[in-house]
Amino acid sequence: MTPSVTAFDARIHLSRGSVGYDTTGLIIRITCFKTIQFGERVLHIPILAILGSALCPVSAYKQMVDMLPAPSEAPLFLAPSSTGSLHPLTYQSFVRHPRSLLSSTGLDPNSYSGHSFRRGGASFAFQLGADPESIKAQGDWHSQAYLLYMESLFSRRLRTASCIRAAIKSGQVDLTL
Repeated sequence: MTPSVTAFDARIHLSRGSVGYDTTGLIIRITCFKTIQFGERVLHIPILAILGSALCPVSAYKQMVDMLPAPSEAPLFLAPSSTGSLHPLTYQSFVRHPRSLLSSTGLDPNSYSGHSFRRGGASFAFQLGADPESIKAQGDWHSQAYLLYMESLFSRRLRTASCIRAAIKSGQVDLTL
């Protein structure tokens, strides 16, 4: 996402041409990112359709493209200005709206940032049982820092404790350390 309306650069930021369609949904083509600073590779992120769901990201993207048509070199996400023209959705405006919604529910908006989506996505995938290496690949993490984002549910911790207890009770553990 571009830092300001005037700072958009199609070589660095995602453009409409960065998104392709295939039989399962969308494929986002990323050529510049925190872990791809010099265009040394291309990262392809699949976004699967969730047919029949109000939360389908593919349907939402298609609806956005239909409502706000733009050429392939235009920013991926556009917003209408007060004059009706389109401008790039900035990082600041992207974060401002969810914070406003959080505030209206009584949550502290300062506890959340744009990065909360990345952290939340990793935690959600982990809670659903996705293996950590797959989450690391999906998020294009090179270090082990992504492990800090994976918040585990109490039920998962309880299952782990139950496994340990079962192993001890069955005599599978050598306690003569």
